[in-house]
Amino acid sequence: MLWKWPGSAVAILLVLQFCESTNSDFRTSTSIEHHVGRTDAGKDLKDGIKNPRPLIYVYDLPKLAPEFRNYTFCGDYSDTNYGFDQVFPALLFESPYITTDPDKADYFYAHIWLFWPGASRKLDPVIDAIREAGPWWDRKNGSDHIFIATADQGRCEYRRYPRARHAIFIQHFGGTFHHATLGCPLHNMWGGECDREFMLNEAMLRGEDPWLCHYPGQDIVVPTSAFERHDNANDHDDWMSGKITKPRPPPTPYTDAELNPNDTANTRNTKFFFIGHIQMEDNKDDPWRGTGYSFGARQTVFKMFHKHAGYQVTGSYGAGSSYWQSLSRSMYCLAVAGYGWSGRFKNSINRGCVPVIVQDGNRVEFEEQLPMQDIAVRLPMWMVHKMPSLLDWLTHIGKLGTMRKNIDFCAWRLFWWRRPYGRAFEVLMCELKRRALNAPKIQVRWETCEIECGDGNWINLKDGFNHV
Repeated sequence: MLWKWPGSAVAILLVLQFCESTNSDFRTSTSIEHHVGRTDAGKDLKDGIKNPRPLIYVYDLPKLAPEFRNYTFCGDYSDTNYGFDQVFPALLFESPYITTDPDKADYFYAHIWLFWPGASRKLDPVIDAIREAGPWWDRKNGSDHIFIATADQGRCEYRRYPRARHAIFIQHFGGTFHHATLGCPLHNMWGGECDREFMLNEAMLRGEDPWLCHYPGQDIVVPTSAFERHDNANDHDDWMSGKITKPRPPPTPYTDAELNPNDTANTRNTKFFFIGHIQMEDNKDDPWRGTGYSFGARQTVFKMFHKHAGYQVTGSYGAGSSYWQSLSRSMYCLAVAGYGWSGRFKNSINRGCVPVIVQDGNRVEFEEQLPMQDIAVRLPMWMVHKMPSLLDWLTHIGKLGTMRKNIDFCAWRLFWWRRPYGRAFEVLMCELKRRALNAPKIQVRWETCEIECGDGNWINLKDGFNHV
């Protein structure tokens, strides 16, 4: 894999040559400690939960483990773009939500990695193994079964496996259609064929059920586990490029002064910030190439506002530690996609910068679960030309201050996985619990950092974790 910092995921799996089969049991590996590490800043409350929900039954599938789960030899990928394959089971196995009785389970999870050790692993052998393990897949046609899909375009990477159509994909990509990365060659096709809204509406009118990349209300878009770096990750780039072939040792819990956005010492004097790849290269013989990158959002914002007063909009692959510092000194930060999902929303909100989402047709993490209008701004592409005046107006009426307060006191924790800071796992369990109870949408009280998951009980997320 080639580390792409800090933009969208790009699946170049150079490191796969170092991954070999192993029969190691990830459930008992001591290396999960860095995912669920505990300090005085967090408290595990799982022992006090009398009737935990949701209840999740875990298929171990030992026949698939050597091929689909290679933790010991491959090392720790958890702080990469595709690390959620490792982070989710690490947190799940340390929680109260596992049941050993499948007849009591709300959900079923196959303990395999679909992305590692190879991108977009085949689903057929996984489903076959699940069906051999018991009758539970066929009972609801897989609709209560969970797959973790960290690939660039989520379930669209597995559209060749229609048996998974009704399963729950927990993924980072929230787009409806598979993204056309090569643009729209107008010399031999009509531009309307490149309009995803046109195509989806027409398919629905024809009575078709197109294979989507994200099914709202069924799949769940979650934050990436990337950018939660560790103290001993200095060799990260060398290791990921293949210069270091030995397994990486378990890193220590994340510690960084830039993490907590409640940073009154930092002056936010940049109105709007973005730095990243723009892909503005012109090719006279192939002018549409690259036009689909970021759905045109990065290019449009750069062309319109890179010289705007108070705006820092720069085309670059990265800027080292200054990137994180710039986020912490900015009021609004652009959250755009690349070729698939993006970590821009997470990066912004974890540093106290209000995300400005410009991703038509793409859901960002937890957008369907949380009241996002309290912590972020979403602009359709047709409103981008008015962005400076719109953001100035939000600042003038006090909306920026309210969003910053909600982020600083509570929201940033909900998009972070690692303990002791992270509460993203609690949001995910809350959503699964709400569905199991057939309850309305998650309720949030930002001023006290509490959520309600459908049973009438308000849970204070700052009190501890594993207590939904």
